[in-house]
Amino acid sequence: MLRSAHCSNVVSFLGTTHTPDSVWMVMEYMDEGSLADVLEKYPEIGVPDDVAAYCLRSLLLAVVYLHSCSIIHTDIRSDNILFNSQGVVKLADFGLGEKCFPNEIKGFCGEKQQDGISNFDRRISNEEEEEGS
Repeated sequence: MLRSAHCSNVVSFLGTTHTPDSVWMVMEYMDEGSLADVLEKYPEIGVPDDVAAYCLRSLLLAVVYLHSCSIIHTDIRSDNILFNSQGVVKLADFGLGEKCFPNEIKGFCGEKQQDGISNFDRRISNEEEEEGS
């Protein structure tokens, strides 16, 4: 999936290398680590609003791009939001990502929908009915 992704907000795939026991993916180096690393290193500071807005904008641009390529990430979390020393924010780790085809509709977390209603939608409906009883 990453081989075809070329977006300034998605970590670049550079290639692969292998040993007799393993195959290694070579990715763009993001020297400042992940959002999880930053939050762990500076818990007392938090994230200023303007920085959070910039990160969210970068993340949304990545998601919009991926969706335009029919790719669903499915694992967006602080560990997969990476920074470099130039202040660039990129989305990484497509291990759980899915490629969707034009006629295939997906529901919550990539689960396939049946008759246009995902299992997630059914669970929500059932919970609402139980609450109303």
